[in-house]
This record gives sequence, structure tokens and C-alpha cells, in this order.
Amino acid sequence: MAFHISDGYHKNDELATRQLQSKKQKFGRNLEKYLKQYNEATGIHGVRYLSEKRTIVEKIFWTIVLILSLTSCVFMIYGILNKFDNSPVVVNFLSTDYPIYKIPFPSVTICPKIKSTHHKFNYTDVFDKLVEKGDQVTPETLRNFYYINVLCNEVGGHSVTLMNGNETVDDNFFKIIDELKVEPLIFCKYMEYEYDCSEIFTPTIIDEGICYSFNVLDREELFKEHVRDNVNLCPQISEGFRVFIDNAFNVPRFSRHFLKLPLDQDVAMAVEPQLVLSSEAVNKFSSEKRKCYLRREPYLRHFKMYTQSSCLLECLTNYTLTKCGCAKYTFSIAYLNNKLQFCSLGDNETAICGTGRSDCVQDAEIELKHNEMIRTVSEEVKEGETYCDCKPSCTELTYRVETSQTNWHQSRKMAPSFNHSEDYSYSVLTIYFKVEHFRPMERCELYDLSDLISNFGGLLGLFTGFSVISLVEIIYFLTLRIFCNMRLYGMWSGPTN
Repeated sequence: MAFHISDGYHKNDELATRQLQSKKQKFGRNLEKYLKQYNEATGIHGVRYLSEKRTIVEKIFWTIVLILSLTSCVFMIYGILNKFDNSPVVVNFLSTDYPIYKIPFPSVTICPKIKSTHHKFNYTDVFDKLVEKGDQVTPETLRNFYYINVLCNEVGGHSVTLMNGNETVDDNFFKIIDELKVEPLIFCKYMEYEYDCSEIFTPTIIDEGICYSFNVLDREELFKEHVRDNVNLCPQISEGFRVFIDNAFNVPRFSRHFLKLPLDQDVAMAVEPQLVLSSEAVNKFSSEKRKCYLRREPYLRHFKMYTQSSCLLECLTNYTLTKCGCAKYTFSIAYLNNKLQFCSLGDNETAICGTGRSDCVQDAEIELKHNEMIRTVSEEVKEGETYCDCKPSCTELTYRVETSQTNWHQSRKMAPSFNHSEDYSYSVLTIYFKVEHFRPMERCELYDLSDLISNFGGLLGLFTGFSVISLVEIIYFLTLRIFCNMRLYGMWSGPTN
């Protein structure tokens, strides 16, 4: 009895297996038929040849062609996505020109290379007495000599190091600089009108000592409220002036770049503005993606508005304060109207480094530049090291300057007009806009949504013939057509013929 029951179960298992295999074969035939219908109907190139009754060689050929086309398409789409991810912002020229009156005239800073008035303090004589001859000088002269050495790196090509120099200087440092400053401007003309030079040029103290700036911002517009009021002299072999032309929002720094104005020369400087604007679309990207900062995006402790130059100056100031406990004198920036006043980038306790800390100040600047260079090359941030990360401003105005010069032999004729002796030398500087109109540039998205769709669609169409209709066909064959076949023929794959 048990034997016959086991044999019945065995037959039932075989029957169920055959029925399952039959269903699989039927599903396979229906799927093959359904795919053939799709291949014959779709607009994707080359697919129909796979379902035709052709030789195996032809089918292998078209299979290889389709795989290569699809692989190439995916590879190029990946390149577009990678480019969009790494550099989503591009700078292009605008289609319209701007008139020159839409931008401000640049800030102009002029620095005499002879930094002190000779009859007030003869640095060369004191240098010879102290360094060359070992003579004694008065305490006042020695103090002034120490102050001047704060400003001097080299004198006549020979380095000067004072081993017993003070580590910091007091407020008399600025007073002495003010007393010894040179006043080289004697005749000024702007927009064809003559002006008293003292009315339009502002004394400033920068890395070239006391200079004179035209069209600079007032200190309240440039610095934050905590920046306090305070109150080159170095003799050099070359004579003449240095000229700095830049955006009024930037603090003049001659260590970055400058133009030369020699004596007895008539120099013309043609200024051409270069304006980079920023579209609102780039604001959605991070600063790392767009590779620039918005004006109020990064926090600067001392400056109200961000510029790359201000960021670099503040970074160097903070690093020097941390390393040396004091700030270099060039970090005291002066902006004034009639009376010389100075703005120190620090609180009331910030000290100005004296000659005893000059090596530390120089080492700090070199170390910071070295850290920035290593970071730029290796793209790695080492723990414990300081980096500035001062990207350009997204909206930026710079000036390109072209110079031309010729000899000017009017010194003897000019001297009597200004009650000067004939041994005085003069220079003439003319600054003007080179063009009446210019074409600005704009930072904008590399690809917006329509650009991405166009690029993807173009590549898919080029390599496979794929389009939006092709996508609709796929969705149709996977959903609506199956439902309608069941309603019409009782089979999801369609009619049995």
C-alpha cells in the first residue's frame, strides 16, 4: 500500500515539472515575439537587425556595433557630467559693450623713491657714522635711525641688520615718518581743471612708506569700526616714482605690482578697464565649485568688503601677529583728508615690529608664501599649517595699463615757477582711459538644464538614434501595450499568429 502511494506522488511531480517547463517555454516564445514587435517598431538604429531571420555573422556584427555605439555614448556623457561637476562656472564675453562712464576711474597711488627730505634727516651720513666709522650720535638721531631701519631692507645694495634693535616701536614711529615725508606733487589737473594737489591726493602709508593716493575710499568705507586711528625714507640708488593703479577697494601694495615714473620723463598711461560680472545662477554653487567669492561671503575681520588683495593682506597680518607678536609697519594703512592719520590692522594692543623682529617678519611672509605654494601644487592641506585661501572676487574690476614715455627737458624752465633751484628734476604723468567703450565678461553656468538635456540628447541621437519618442516607446511597450493586448487578445504578447 505504501509503495503505490509513493509512485503516485512521483508521477505528479513529473507532471508538474513538465507543466512548468511548458509555461517557461511558452513565456520565452511570447517574450521573443514581443521583443521582435518592439524591434520592428522602435526608432533606435540597428536594433531591428537583431530580430530578423539573418545569418549569425550579421547578428554578431550588429551586436558589436550596438555595444560600441552605446559604450562611446556613455563615455562621452560621463565626460560632460565630470566637466560640469568640476568646473560648473565659465567666464564669457557679454554681447554688448559698456560705456566707460559706467565704471569708476581707478585709484592712483604715487610713491617717491627718495623717501625722506635730505635736509631734515641725512640717512646716509648717519649710516656712515654708525656702521662704517663706529662714531657716536645723539640719542634722537639714533632713535630716528632705528625707525628708518624698520622701513629699509637694503641700503645701497648692502643689507643692514641691527642686532640691538628694539622688537617694537612706539607711536613716535609714525610721527617721525610724517615729519620726514617728501611732498613731490606740485601741479595737478583733472578733467581739464587745475586743482591744488593736496585737495585731491591723500597721504597714505603702505609698503613703500608714505605715498599719495588719488580717488581712494574713505577709511570708514574700507575698514570696519574696530580699525583704529594712529599716528621711504630709505635712500636708494635709483630715483623717480612708483605708480600703483588699481580698484579703489584694494589697498595699494607695491610688493605686488607697480609702474615706474622716472625723473625728467613725460609718461602717458593708457588705462583699459577689465570688468568681470557674475550672474545670479552661479550663486547656487559653492565657492570651491565656482572658484571665486561673493563680496560678503568670506568673513574679513578688518575689511568691510571682500577683495582678494584685502584677504591676502589680512591673512599675512594675522599670521605675522601670531608668529611674531607684532605687525609689520606696512599693515598700518593710512587714509586721510588733510592731516596724516593711520589705521592699524589690529586692536589697541597691537604693536608695530621694530628692527629686532625684522627677521621674524620676513620669515613669516616667506613661510606663508611657501605654504600657499605647497598647497597649490599638492592640493593638500597639512594639519597645523596656515593657508590664506584667498580666491578672486566673483565680481571684479581691474585695469590694464599701457605706458609710453619721452624725455622731458623743461626742468630748468619749471624751477623758477615753483621757487626751486635749477638742480630740481621734474616728471609729468598723464593718465587717461584708452577706450570709450569696453566689453565686460560674465561668470555664468557652464550648462543649465536645457544645455544638459541638449548635450545628452545630441549624443544619444548621434550614437543610437535615441530620442524622447524612443523613451515613450519603451514605456508604452512595458505598460499600456501589455494591458491593451490582454483586453484585445487575452495574451500580453498580442495575437498568436
